[in-house]
Amino acid sequence: DNFMVCMAIGRDLLRLLLNVAKIPEFTELWKDLLQQPEKLNCNFEGVLQIFNRRTSRRFMAGRILPDIETKLNFFLSKVKFGQHKKYQEWFQKKYLLSPESFLHISELIRFICSVIHPTNEVLGSEVMPRWALVGWLLSLCQGNPEGFAAAKFAIFYDWLFYNPEVDNIMNIVQRR
Repeated sequence: DNFMVCMAIGRDLLRLLLNVAKIPEFTELWKDLLQQPEKLNCNFEGVLQIFNRRTSRRFMAGRILPDIETKLNFFLSKVKFGQHKKYQEWFQKKYLLSPESFLHISELIRFICSVIHPTNEVLGSEVMPRWALVGWLLSLCQGNPEGFAAAKFAIFYDWLFYNPEVDNIMNIVQRR
């Protein structure tokens, strides 16, 4: 069944569907998800079943361009905190200048939270921490209420549905 295949994506499936919820074809799907889950699949019990499934790091990595992944990893492994402004300006000019850039910021935040898990060595170094990069990305979409809401949701998503038995504590951006 196609829905059960989609469910393998995990909790980010609902976050992505929320982004397209106002499109008429997806409005009906949302109605079924919330009110008649068995209509989608006889084994589907409801959205809580999806929220309890962690999204694979491989899926999250596939949501951004490899070039952007390389740059984000560079930020968080090589750039010293306090010397990051020129790199942020360059990154913003290269990837985040279009009017619809705010749509990508939540994906970047999810990638940072879900995929980039620094080692203890990096955590103890002077390298730019994840919380600082996420905070900067969040500040970029403050002028757009929809983008700002999506970015904040991306930050707290794993925290809201955190399950210590299946989730990694590094999925929650922590400040030193």
